Amino acid sequence: MAYKLNKTDGSLLVELVDGRLDISSADIALIGKNYQGFGESINENFIKMLENFSNSTAPVKPLKGQLWYDTATGRLKIYDGTTFRSTDSTIYASSQPTELISGDIWIDGSKDQLLFWNGTETVLVGPAYTKNQLRSGDVIETIRDTTSQNRVIVKKYLNGSLYAIVSKENVTFTPFPAITGFTDLKQGVNISSTFADFEFLGKASSAGQIVDELGNVFDQNSFLSAVVDDVTTGRLAIANDLGLSVGLDTDLTIKVSGQTTMWQNNIQNSDFKIDLKDASGQYTAMYFDAAKDDIINPNDDSGGGADGFKSGMAIGFGKNHMPSYNFDFDGDMRVTGSLIVQGEVTSLDIATLRVEDHQIELAIKDDSTLATDSEADDGGIVIRVNGDDKRWTWRNATNSWTSSHIINIENELNNYAINNTSVLSLDTLGSTVVNSSLQTIGQLNTLVVGSNLQSDTMTLTEDRITTTNNLEFASTGSINLINSVKITNVETPVSPRNKIANPLLTEGADKDVVNKRYVDDEITSSTVVMGVDITGLGTTYAAGTYGDAGTDDGLLTNIATLLTEIYSIPAAPFDSQGKTAKIHGVYYTAASDPIDVNSGIVKSLTAVDSAGTQNVNVVGDFTISDPTATVNLTANRVIITMQVNGGIWDVNGSTIAASAL
Repeated sequence: MAYKLNKTDGSLLVELVDGRLDISSADIALIGKNYQGFGESINENFIKMLENFSNSTAPVKPLKGQLWYDTATGRLKIYDGTTFRSTDSTIYASSQPTELISGDIWIDGSKDQLLFWNGTETVLVGPAYTKNQLRSGDVIETIRDTTSQNRVIVKKYLNGSLYAIVSKENVTFTPFPAITGFTDLKQGVNISSTFADFEFLGKASSAGQIVDELGNVFDQNSFLSAVVDDVTTGRLAIANDLGLSVGLDTDLTIKVSGQTTMWQNNIQNSDFKIDLKDASGQYTAMYFDAAKDDIINPNDDSGGGADGFKSGMAIGFGKNHMPSYNFDFDGDMRVTGSLIVQGEVTSLDIATLRVEDHQIELAIKDDSTLATDSEADDGGIVIRVNGDDKRWTWRNATNSWTSSHIINIENELNNYAINNTSVLSLDTLGSTVVNSSLQTIGQLNTLVVGSNLQSDTMTLTEDRITTTNNLEFASTGSINLINSVKITNVETPVSPRNKIANPLLTEGADKDVVNKRYVDDEITSSTVVMGVDITGLGTTYAAGTYGDAGTDDGLLTNIATLLTEIYSIPAAPFDSQGKTAKIHGVYYTAASDPIDVNSGIVKSLTAVDSAGTQNVNVVGDFTISDPTATVNLTANRVIITMQVNGGIWDVNGSTIAASAL
């Protein structure tokens, strides 16, 4: 009879047939009636329920309300009919969980912030800043000061930095232990000294002090009043071109017009004067007469009336310029007429002297007459310095301009010329310079030698001698190469062999220097001479030419192979055509007596039993004496001649000749 297994809500889970074990309807085994071996399944069911199906993966056939211990997260979870949810309402994750219900708490591991789910959205509980933003906001603390008094303060942080402390205490106190950036705390907002550029931006109805960008502190006594008389010990500046006006009717104005600084008298036809004071009292130092358009001094005592300056008075013109002379002018001045200065010394203390005339005349007498050569002696330009003066002067004795120091032409494109002909530039002597008394020449890059620079020259550069004709060394001694170096690119002379082959060639002289190519060619063409044991290399060893009926062609073929092995033919460009090999060949013939071995064998017999037969003699021991024989060898000698043809030792035309020995 089948079991009808119902869930808690009364709904049917499964009809379990007798004798069956159901493992597909749930995560535990359901045991049918009369199922043998049910004990194992029951016990395993108990274990699973005790473990709450402990595993890193969720049960695959869960029932609503079923518990599961998730070993991957270390949390106990319950199946809600759709998914397994944590039984713990607090969830720690780096991203928002998807299974949140109202009241669940979520700790955002990526920001270190606590939030809760209100059924619609997550609400931030705190802190207000993320871990990447570092501590930001207010922190209320109770600290102690150096007098052991408790003080309640508010610390203000931004991005992990303590930038301000707020105190309501009406006394100034010093925190203990000390707080970095704060020495004494006062009532109000105290800004950390580490934030030197911290500012309050906006409007303020009042302030006890003002601090400028340089850190200077100003109080109410630091400012001038606009409504009552006042005095300042500082500098007064008016930062506009309209400047300063004096008088009830703006009688005098000090202003700037464009690039011009002006003292403006605003009263029509009114004079302007500058008064000074000396020991005798106040006096007018300069007077501007509006009617005369003149500068006068009414205190003149020189007898010149009112148009002269006060005797002994010093007048200076120029910005911030104090006079050092009776008339001291600082600035540009123009004289449209002639300027005549009479005195012993005229000093021009200027940076640049400009003269429109293209000549400066020296040594002109006071009556405008010209000086003689002797009177003009040592005239010129002298630069006075502390030490050795720099002179460019005329010397009558040498009839020449003389410089006391080096003359330097700055522009490398210019040169030194005589009679409009260049004789010396930065890097070249003029073509007219043909003689010298030089004893030492410094570094030369190129030297050209020859009477005819177009066709008969020799040129020396850093590493090369170039000539248009033959180069001859007329040395009575040896030519010695100080360093061991190679002499390369030597022309190959014509050898006697080349002369024979081509009579039109000019054979080299006996004392010509030869190069490696010449030597290699001569060696390549020289006759190869050697002696070879040719025993066994031939058959008949008969004299004759290769191809003849009686010639031992096999011997010549073997000799060609032997030569190829021991003397390789040089490759191009070497010419081995016709190279000859002369071989002294020796082969041996022999005559001998027969060798008697039997006579040298001595044996001893021993009687033994063999298969029932007694006294059968067998060899017990034996000795062999060294055999002797007489062998007569005969040496036969031939001369083999072979040549190179087409890059190989060619047997064609090769010969075997009997030796005279």
